[in-house]
Order: sequence, then structure tokens, then C-alpha cells
Amino acid sequence: MKYQEPAPAPTPTGALSGKFTIKAAGDQVYFAKGNLTVSNNKFAFLENSWTYNTSAASDDKVNKVNGSQHFNWSVVFNDASSEESTVVDGINTDLGAGWRGLSDDEWKYLLGKGSNKRTVQWHYYAKITVSGTTDLEATGNKRYLLIFPDSFKETDWNESTMGPKPADTACDGEGESAGTYTEANFTAMQAAGIVILPAAGYRSGSSWFDVGNDGYYWSRTTSYDASIAYFLYFEDDFVTTYDEGKSDYKSVRLVCDAAAAGDSGPIKALDPFTSGGNPLQ
Repeated sequence: MKYQEPAPAPTPTGALSGKFTIKAAGDQVYFAKGNLTVSNNKFAFLENSWTYNTSAASDDKVNKVNGSQHFNWSVVFNDASSEESTVVDGINTDLGAGWRGLSDDEWKYLLGKGSNKRTVQWHYYAKITVSGTTDLEATGNKRYLLIFPDSFKETDWNESTMGPKPADTACDGEGESAGTYTEANFTAMQAAGIVILPAAGYRSGSSWFDVGNDGYYWSRTTSYDASIAYFLYFEDDFVTTYDEGKSDYKSVRLVCDAAAAGDSGPIKALDPFTSGGNPLQ
């Protein structure tokens, strides 16, 4: 009997096809296609990675406000003594089991920050500034953070379908580009498994800040103070993580573990010298 490579596990419902290593042990995740929102009084994912708005009221801890795309931390994550928090039951009920947030350390590993970082074929990420009138948003400059799957190579970037290629910058593992990108370009990026995080700003109290310029995405990690949590932050100059009060309303992009989704990696052939089986022929 000849060995056959097993068919790859299907991409989980609601997830992008790209896989991303988030720990030195090799743990991989799939990202949700879009930011977390609320639809028909249930948690849901926006259909497209690049979509966002601030027209709907942000969610609070009491209600699921339809159309919400910014949340205070405790709407999504359980307030617990543990530093790494799980998502609230409503997430699993509405979206299916397995979805979670990235920890602060996992965001850093993913983006190549610090001594521990994943192995990538091209860039860890790229910052894209969309200028002029496009069918993505209204006129003006809009910023996005692209996060590339582990296996994505420079030659995989197709300028005819994805638009201008992010150029190398002085920082290792980064790319940057500005120009007119269309919804078709972003659709092609998404189909290639690239995560697109819009700079959707945040809300504090009744005021909005940095919409279109800076991105704020909650992690599941509580800081030294139980009222403070870490989040991913990006702007035109850099990408990093900070900690801040949980009461502000920020974006959320969930992930699911590849192993939990049935993707355990390649199956090795049986070793007859250690297993007691017969050699595969």
C-alpha cells in the first residue's frame, strides 16, 4: 500500500484561508474574515476584512447593539482573575465553538516583535494607505494593516489583481505602500488569505478618535490592573501593543486554532522499527 498525503482540512466557516503561527511551539491560527459586529441581536463577522464604520452605536456590557463594530473589552472577554481571558459565552453560541482572541504575546510573535517571532516567507505585515476616491470608503486617505500568512511569498503578490506591491522598508519584515486600491484589489488579497485590518479608530465616551488613521484591536490579555487590557495599535510609523482601560470601544478580530479546526498538520508514515507495523510499500 502506498502512502497518500491526506487532504488538507477545510478552512473553518467564517475564516480566511491563510494560516499564521502565533507561538514558538508552532501553534497556528486562522483569522476571522472580518471584524466582530452584531447582527440580528447576535455576534457576527463582517463579510469582508476591510469593512468598518462608526455610524452605529458602540456596544456596552449590557446589550448587543445591532451594527456595532467597536466594543468595550468586557463585552467580548470574560472578566476573570486569569491573565489570558476566554471569550464570553455569547461568542461561542452565536459564532460556533473555537473562536478566541489573541493574547498580547501572540500578537507580538505574529508581527515579528521581540526576540521570538514567526518564520515568514516575505513580510510579517505591511501598512497600506488608500488615497483618493475608491469604492472602499469615501474620499481621503484610509489606512489598513495587512498581515501575511506564514507561507506567503513576494512572488505571490499579483499587482494586476492586488494593486501596488508594498515596498520594503528599513524595518525587517515590513512593507509599505500608498495609492489607489479598489474593492477588487482587496478581494484578491482576502482570497489569498491575507488579513486586512482597517484603521477603524476607537471611541471613548461619546467621542470618536483616529478613524481612518490608526487601528486599535483588543487582545485577550489583562494587564497588571484588572481594569486594563492590552491591544494592538498601528499608525503610519509603527505597529506595537499598548495597555489601556477596558471601558474604551475598540475593534475585535477573532481567531480559531488550526488544530482545533481539524488541521493537525501532515501525517507521518508509520515507522516499522518503532511501531511494530509493516513497512509501507
